[in-house]
Formats: sequence, structure tokens, C-alpha cells
Amino acid sequence: MKTKTTLLTFFTILLLLLNFEGLKSQEQIAVIQEPFVILIDPADGTIVDNSFIDMTAQSQATPKGIIQVGDEIWISDQIEDKIFRYDLDGVFVSEIATGLDNIKGMAVINDTEVWVTNAGSNNGAPGDAIIRFDTAGTNLGFFPTTGSSFDIIDTGTEVYISYIGTTTRIERRDYAGTVLDNIVEESVVTFIQQIEINEANNSVYAAVFSSSGANTSGLYEFSIADGSILNYYNEGALRGVAILDDGNVLISSGNTISLLNTTTNTSSIISSGGASHYFSRVSLTPCVTPPTPTGDAAQTFDEGATLADIVVNPTTVTWYATEMDALNNTNPLDNTTLLVDGTTYYAVNFDGGCPSEPFAVTVTVNCIPAATPTGDATQTFDVGATLADVVVTPTVVIWYATEADALSMSNPLPLTTLLENGENYFAVNDMNDCPSEPFEVTIIIEALGVNDFNSAKLAIYPNPMTTNVTVSCKTEIQHIIITNVLGQVVLTKQLNSNQVVLDVSGLSNGLYLLTANASGKQITAKIVKE
Repeated sequence: MKTKTTLLTFFTILLLLLNFEGLKSQEQIAVIQEPFVILIDPADGTIVDNSFIDMTAQSQATPKGIIQVGDEIWISDQIEDKIFRYDLDGVFVSEIATGLDNIKGMAVINDTEVWVTNAGSNNGAPGDAIIRFDTAGTNLGFFPTTGSSFDIIDTGTEVYISYIGTTTRIERRDYAGTVLDNIVEESVVTFIQQIEINEANNSVYAAVFSSSGANTSGLYEFSIADGSILNYYNEGALRGVAILDDGNVLISSGNTISLLNTTTNTSSIISSGGASHYFSRVSLTPCVTPPTPTGDAAQTFDEGATLADIVVNPTTVTWYATEMDALNNTNPLDNTTLLVDGTTYYAVNFDGGCPSEPFAVTVTVNCIPAATPTGDATQTFDVGATLADVVVTPTVVIWYATEADALSMSNPLPLTTLLENGENYFAVNDMNDCPSEPFEVTIIIEALGVNDFNSAKLAIYPNPMTTNVTVSCKTEIQHIIITNVLGQVVLTKQLNSNQVVLDVSGLSNGLYLLTANASGKQITAKIVKE
């Protein structure tokens, strides 16, 4: 008889444990009631576990917000300025204890980041701001806020933020942190703590802690469309709010957690004890890895394409620059990131905060060629002209001696290259490192020294010169000056003669300007010393 009783007791306990584990594996509503986290059945509000997490060992002061981040439960402590991290069995893992001050609500945003409300500047914190973390707990920076923010929720497309004090409102921001507008304007109520979306009514519930004028504390339901008050429940100074599956609402106030029947407008206490704060839905089943994204591992795009242009399935993935970042969910890239030729990017599919294996895509980016230079295909110059003298549009081009060099962009010529008679030169417009087709220019050099020069019949030879240069004119030359390209006089000669031989052996090789005064005229010509 004793054996039968013992077996019956064993199987009864086993059945209860199996039932409890079955409940744990389902989605639960977790709520803070110091020093514990309580689990509540989201179907009807019954308590499943009244001590799922005991925060006593962490010396909690005012634990406020609670969320699930992947396979962890994060709890913010407003006074301790810390985020406590627990595994899905409620075992303490670690804490985030720097850069935070006066923190309250938190939310996982776009399945890739955690945003935390912050209102102080101690511990290196940024003051009134939303601080961003990746899901591994790495600080990603912050967005400043106007006033003290209190709670955050992700709607699936954007973010709602509640505020307290003189700036009490419910604000909308996009995932980049840019303010869009307000759902509830300032001065309508005072001190909004936790907020919760009621999708069935296109509305948002707000737990209001303080009174302001005619609007007292309690639970408010605001229209998302225009911010009007749809319902009000006089439940006193509230902190937390959560909607049950049956449409009724859980609220926390002081040391109690209550169930509000939204049909009868009556509430009943379901738990009392320590200070009660925020609610959050959690799934205590470890992450199930979602399918890895699929698509072509090599994809080609035109210049200007972004990550948003890469084709993968599903289309809503998070991109990373390295496989390590993808595996650790660190440094996610914005979808507007410009693709870089030859780069490999990594896509991760998130489902319920659980990441897939990364999928690698290597991109080829075809640049859009710059406009081909334009100008006269045949251009005439004096001896001594250089590539800098050739006229093309745009003026900033790269010159090459052969078409093959221009096409391969090898052996570019300096702009000081002396033009040679009858030679062809090729100009390439290389704007944004995407070269144009080459433009060919044929050069004609009018030799000096063998033909008459202007109306004064001035001749200069040889040109180019080495040691001496002869300058002659049919009329008398009074004065000759030679200057370098910087305008400095390097040689001067006074004479009254039709011809002179100048010693230029002391000049450095390069381009010079020779100016002669003859018959009352001043004539300038380019000469080259070799």
C-alpha cells in the first residue's frame, strides 16, 4: 500500500512538472514585483510562477523595465543604473553597468537593436536620450530626446516613446531615431509610464502616474490616428500595462498587480507584495534558428546601388559588413549603404529576435563611364607648347600617348609634356574613378626660325636649342629679354642689330619666353632649352 501511494505521488508530481514546463514553453507575460519576476498566463491573467526570477542577489533597487532579447531576459534598474541579464531559466548571466543613468523602459527595435530610455548624466550617460545597444550588449551610441523618456515600444514599422514631466507626450520616431510627430501632445496628461498598443482598436494604452488639471491618473486609451481619448479607467497612479489575449488588461500600481475587465470596467487584484512595475511578453523556449536567406551568391549592379537593391529571400533581412558581425549581431548596416565593387555582404534573417545563419553575397558594381572629353580633333601650337595647352572639355583630364595606354589607364603623361608635331594624344575623363572613352587630339606644331614670325619677320633657331640660339629680324632689334615660366628674367641683351647669337648654355632645360623689341613692336615667342 505504501508503495502504491509513493508511486501515485511520484507520477502526480511528474505530471505537475510536465504541465509546468509545458506552460513555461508557451508565451508568458513577465512582470516585475520586487524582488521577483512573476509569470502570468496571457490568455486569462492567472499566475503561472510567482518567483520565476529572484533579483535579490543582484541587490536590485528599482527594477523598472523587462524585455526578452533573444535567449535572454533583460531588466533595467532605474536606481542602480544597470541592466541585469538572465537566461531563459531565470539564471543571472551578467550586467551592463556603464554609461547608464536613471533608466526605465526598453524595447528590441527592428529585431537588431535594444533601445533604453535614459534621463541622467552620471556614469558617463548622455542625459535625456535613448541609448542604443546591439543584442550582445555593445553600446552603439544614443539619440538625444527633448525631456525625460520613460517607455519604448516597437510597432513593427516605427517606434513609440512615452515621456513624463512638462514634456509628457507619446512620440513617434523611425528606426533611424528621427522624430516623426506626436500621437499624444504635451499637457494632455502627466507622467506616462508604460505604454501598450491595442491593435484591435488602433489605439495605445497609457499607464498615467500623476494628475494634471482635469485629467487625473489612471489608464488611458488614446487613438493612434488623432490622439483623442477613447477610454479612461480610474485606477489610480499606474506604472505598467499589458493586454491579455481576451482583451482585458493587466495593470500595476504601487505594490499590486490587477486584472481590469474592460467590459465591466471593474478590476481585481491578482498579486500583491513588493513594488510592481512593467510587463513584457516572453517566450521561454530557446531560439529556433530561422531559415538562412537565399539568393544568388554573386550579384551585379550599376554604380549607385545600395544594400536595398540586393535580391534575397526573405526581403526583410539585416546586412553586415563581416561574417563576424553577422554572427554576433554587431554593427548592422543601413539599407542605404552604397555597394562597393568586389565586397562581400552578409544577410541575416531574424524571426522573433532569433537570427539565422548568415548568407554571403559578393557584389560587382559596374561604374557609369564619365562623359567623353570634347574639343577640336586637330589643334595647332607653337614650338614649346605642352599638354596643358591643349583645349578640351572638361579641362581636368588624364593624357596618354597611345590609345592602348588610355584604355588601360597606364603610363599617364604629365601636363608638362612637350607637344610633338604630328603626334596623337588621348584624353580620358576619370570622374569618380569611372573613366570615359578616350578622346584623340592630333597636334600640329608651327616651327619657329624657318618661317617669318608675325609681321616683324622674327626668326629664332635652332628651337629647341642647346648652347646657342640665333635671333634675327629684317628690321633692327633693340632689346631681347628671356624669362622662365615663373616670369623671372634669366637673360637680357641690349643691341641695335638685325641679328644676335645668344649664349644659353647656362640655362636649365625647359620652356622659356623670348621677348624682342624690333621696329617699335614687342614680339614674344616660346623657346625650349634641351
